[in-house]
Amino acid sequence: MDSLRNGIIAVMVLLTAVFAVMYGMRQCTPQQQRIELPLDLARIIPQAWEPQDKQLPTVDIDGDGEQEWLLIYRYDSAQEERGPIGGMIYDAQVDISPHQSGISIPYRSAFLVPYKLLPDTHPGKGQGYLADKRVDDPEQVDTDGDGKADELIIRGYGHDPAITRLSIFRWAGKDKGYTVEHFQGSGGITTVDKNKNGVIEEVIVRHRLDERSQQCRKQTYRRQGDGSYAPSSPSLTFCYETPDHPFYPEGVVLTFLLSSQRKRQAEIFKPDSEHGLMTAKGRQKAKALGLHLFESFRVLEFTYPGVALPSGEEAVAVGEELSGTEQVEIWTDVVADDDEQRTYRWQVINTSSQKVNEDTIWRINGASSN
Repeated sequence: MDSLRNGIIAVMVLLTAVFAVMYGMRQCTPQQQRIELPLDLARIIPQAWEPQDKQLPTVDIDGDGEQEWLLIYRYDSAQEERGPIGGMIYDAQVDISPHQSGISIPYRSAFLVPYKLLPDTHPGKGQGYLADKRVDDPEQVDTDGDGKADELIIRGYGHDPAITRLSIFRWAGKDKGYTVEHFQGSGGITTVDKNKNGVIEEVIVRHRLDERSQQCRKQTYRRQGDGSYAPSSPSLTFCYETPDHPFYPEGVVLTFLLSSQRKRQAEIFKPDSEHGLMTAKGRQKAKALGLHLFESFRVLEFTYPGVALPSGEEAVAVGEELSGTEQVEIWTDVVADDDEQRTYRWQVINTSSQKVNEDTIWRINGASSN
């Protein structure tokens, strides 16, 4: 009798626990329900895709007040983790028939509509994909101040540790889905948010030139009133930080031209005995050209030889250095802050230290304007 009573008590305790768990699940917050709601995506996404998130983030930039699910996935050689990364938004459409677009129905529908972000081949969206290695957490931005997010920003990383793809998505309606402003830069992408409100005013894109001094072609895109981005004229820069004293001669010239006015003035007015980017002769030539008077330069083009040839002159001892055994001639097309285009011709010579633990150094030895 005691064993029967104990058994009944155990069953009652078990049922109570089950009801408590079920009640707790029903009391979950709407946000928790939205996160846990999607169907088993393994059944509805292509088998060749490899989802990148264990739990899908939610977004809402279509203005309906309902959260959608963002799927970030790898495709094309996904199993080898070498394929590109794409994105898809799954939108739970309500009160609309899944069989006849635009036809309202008297109950809430339970089907998900997939909207491609990238890759996509529809007009205006054939530019590529989101990332090579990974993406940052998505950013939702309210650009018009109405309290509702209307832009989705996804930053994608390349094979080196830099953001090389930037995608800005906007909702264009149920027929068109999401439009995109997409930027790709093999040398890295940086953005400017002047008002600190999440809206990107400028996108600075660098394209690697596969050049020995790691030069990039830089282009700045500025936001227009309609949300599009207009490109500026391209110019040359270093892909990464500007070196203090580059190894190759054209890198030395580029460093001098990209320096601030203060740094160029400090270089030109250094004592003759002090080493820098220029020799004493080079400083005199630069001063005569007034290169220290301009606030900034944009470098449009470089022309230089691939090899350095002997100068035919004897080495000259300058302090602890020997200089003048090799020299190259470099041509640059630049635009100064007065918006005038100029061409400069540079003579750059090789200097060798007599110290065993120092490398050879190129210095600007002359400059002229054409």
